[in-house]
Amino acid sequence: MIRVAVLGAGRIGKLHATNVERNPRCKLVAVSDAIPEAAKALAAAHGAEAATDSIATATRKDIDAVIIATPVPTHVPLATAVLRAGRDLFLEKPATETAAEAAALAALAEGAG
Repeated sequence: MIRVAVLGAGRIGKLHATNVERNPRCKLVAVSDAIPEAAKALAAAHGAEAATDSIATATRKDIDAVIIATPVPTHVPLATAVLRAGRDLFLEKPATETAAEAAALAALAEGAG
C-alpha cells in the first residue's frame, strides 16, 4: 500500500485526493493546506488527517509519496524537502517559476534515486 500525502486542498488537490482514493494500491494518509478549514474539509472527505505544515506532513515517516498541488511559488521548497526526505514526488505543473529552479530540482531528484 502506497501511503500518500496531498499538499494543497484547492481544486487540483481535491482532484488528486479523489484519484488517490480510487487507486486500490494507495491510501490517502494526510492533506495539508495553509488554510486549516480547507485541509480539514478535504481530509475529512477522504478519511485522512489534516495539517497546515506542509513540510512536516511531507516528511512524515509514514508517508511514501507526496503530491504537491500548491501555488507555484511554494513548489521549490516543498519539493526540495520531499526529495531530501526520500519520498516519491508528483509535482503539479508548472513545476517551478524558472528553468534554473526546474534544473536544480531535477538534479536533486536524480541524486535521490
